[in-house]
Amino acid sequence: MSNDKNRPADKKPPSGLSGFFKSVTDGIDDVVNEVKADLKAMTPPDQGDKKKQAEQEARNRNVMGLVGQSTAGLSENIVDSDVPPLPPEPDPTRPEDPKKAAPLGLPPGNLWAALRNPDYSPRLHSDACYHALTTADIEGYKRAVATESTAPFTMGILGMVLQAPLEEELDEGGVVVAEDMLLLTLLKALDEPRVYGAIGAGPRQLWPSLDALDEALTTLLNSHPKLIALGPLGIDEPFASYKLQQQKDQLALQLDIAADFALPVILTHRQSLPHMAQVLGQAEHLPPLIWMDVLTSEADAELVNRFNMSVIIRPELTAPDFPHAHLYRSIPSAKRLLGSGNALVAPHGFSGHFNQPKFLKNSLQAAAKMLFVPERDLLITCNTNLANLFQNKDN
Repeated sequence: MSNDKNRPADKKPPSGLSGFFKSVTDGIDDVVNEVKADLKAMTPPDQGDKKKQAEQEARNRNVMGLVGQSTAGLSENIVDSDVPPLPPEPDPTRPEDPKKAAPLGLPPGNLWAALRNPDYSPRLHSDACYHALTTADIEGYKRAVATESTAPFTMGILGMVLQAPLEEELDEGGVVVAEDMLLLTLLKALDEPRVYGAIGAGPRQLWPSLDALDEALTTLLNSHPKLIALGPLGIDEPFASYKLQQQKDQLALQLDIAADFALPVILTHRQSLPHMAQVLGQAEHLPPLIWMDVLTSEADAELVNRFNMSVIIRPELTAPDFPHAHLYRSIPSAKRLLGSGNALVAPHGFSGHFNQPKFLKNSLQAAAKMLFVPERDLLITCNTNLANLFQNKDN
């Protein structure tokens, strides 16, 4: 893979107090990276492979423990068979005493189990991907989720693209020494119990070294069990056609990493469907795949069905007389997911608004009409499908 040397070189170093703190942190990073390099040099290749495999297995156990344990701040663990039934729904023919009326709170125990339970699932909106573009997107999403006070509550996956480092931001061992503020903001947002993360290097962030990307992703996934998917990943030929092969190589590497960790991958593309099909078709082992883009052609639907992908129901489907409804009807119900999609795209009728978790209900309502299914049934289906992606690794 050729290195990208056509990057701006006029970046001025920080001065003043910020420069002082950067020099201190850089010094610490240098020491840490030297230690890492020494350890790496002392580790025989075969033992290193075994160590990496052991780390991935331990990380997988941590993730499964995370989605199977009681969510922070909630009651004890539950399993599907132990979920107590909700109180009977009120009789609509009898007037309700406003003093006794109270909004339903979060389901007790583990929310991943609640997603799959028909009694509790309607209290939750699962968000398969909210693609955050800025730190403000991430902070706003976390704040919106944390301040929800009535059902349905959002349980979502924040997705972001890792910033590609410059060549000079890699040390001699190929380890990234620069900080990614978007990533740091995402990791902080994972403190919210109902927020999870997805990361990956997209086609517009081409890394100068695939080894560095492999090292960075492996370290992040092993260190943060709430990073439960890779993405958004994909190919964008019009953006940089002369770097098309780099895009393919970067996507192929991340598909391999996701397969090793048994993590789903969130996919997107721009006018690059044949190239996407080529990379997927050449993969030795494919992880579970989630299609984030809006289905707009028979070729889209064919690719999705060929590789058994799940498809996200997005705000674009709320447009009046949405022209591609038949494509979504062709997707098996077990592959339907509810999701925010892009942070910049709000549902029809909310032009000028940034996308928010509360708009998931608009997408759900529009899709229920489009698919000719009851809204409650579609919600339970989407919630169950998302839970299955992370609790049934064979899916």
